[in-house]
Amino acid sequence: MKKIAIPILLALAVPTPSLQAERPILMSDINPSQLYSKQQIEVEINNISQKDNGFSILQSEYLMLKAINKLDEQHLSKDDVEFLNQHTQYQSQSFIKHDEGPLPLAIFDIASAAKYKLNQYYVHDKAKEYQRLLESSWENYKQALKTKDLSQVQLAAKLESMNGLNDSQYSEIAKELIVSRNYQSPLVVKAVSNSNDASLVKALLLNSASADANRLLAEKLYQFSNLEQADILQSVVVKNKALASSALMQYAKLPNNVRSNDWLVSQLSDSYLGASAAKAIGITQSQNALSSAKELILDDSSNRTQVANALLALKFANNDYAKSELNELLERDLIKFKDMQQEVAKWLD
Repeated sequence: MKKIAIPILLALAVPTPSLQAERPILMSDINPSQLYSKQQIEVEINNISQKDNGFSILQSEYLMLKAINKLDEQHLSKDDVEFLNQHTQYQSQSFIKHDEGPLPLAIFDIASAAKYKLNQYYVHDKAKEYQRLLESSWENYKQALKTKDLSQVQLAAKLESMNGLNDSQYSEIAKELIVSRNYQSPLVVKAVSNSNDASLVKALLLNSASADANRLLAEKLYQFSNLEQADILQSVVVKNKALASSALMQYAKLPNNVRSNDWLVSQLSDSYLGASAAKAIGITQSQNALSSAKELILDDSSNRTQVANALLALKFANNDYAKSELNELLERDLIKFKDMQQEVAKWLD
């Protein structure tokens, strides 16, 4: 009862017209009493507990937002749902002046908070249906996941219902979902990410450039052996340009007995990835790789791209060996492009 009573009391505390008020656009559209400084906001909030004869607009909105955030979206009563629905269109009445212009900013975004809480409630409620299906029939559950998502709520509910599956279940779901969906699907990403299956992870990273794929590349590869990581990362560099640079950085961090320095040096010839390969070689701090980069600089057949990237590899290494090699190249006039000689001279200043 206590949880239900809080929203009802707060709704009564705020003037009814506030629910339908039009949102101000300019400072001139609002009453000065609705505009607060940062200091006033702090004072108003700190003085709430001392009030015994009603709240100001700011205090009422603060308490209203606090009540919304306090509600447990997994256990909302009918009164809670009604309260949230009433405030999804709420127009704020307390404002602070924007630092960079003559526009008032709402201090508390009550409408967004109410919409978010309701959305989470609907997602959790829908997820229970999928959870019951999972408990009663694995095959029917998989079929339900493959059906078209009619809304973002349904998609989020499916994702929530997948929490807690084991590796083999995630792997099985991933293999079936890939057929009916694509590698951009959040369901596919979640299933693959949790499958502990190197072949599935490799397939996803070769076919996606999403933020999820980037996260998978950065956070999940470590669950596999160094040899598996090397295979996946080399494949990503070759076949997925969008993730290639990040993959090179990770490849450079693999142990010496797994990483191929010759392969890294060969990437210096790539006009698109050469600079990233140079940085990766610098990360390795491998004298063998840096020596090979120097040989590329000295090779008469090397083009501008190869020479420039090889020089960058020495620059990025930034160790005593690399600095010594750059000095020698400069002093002995072994860099065949004059503009690059000038650039290296700046590095060594």
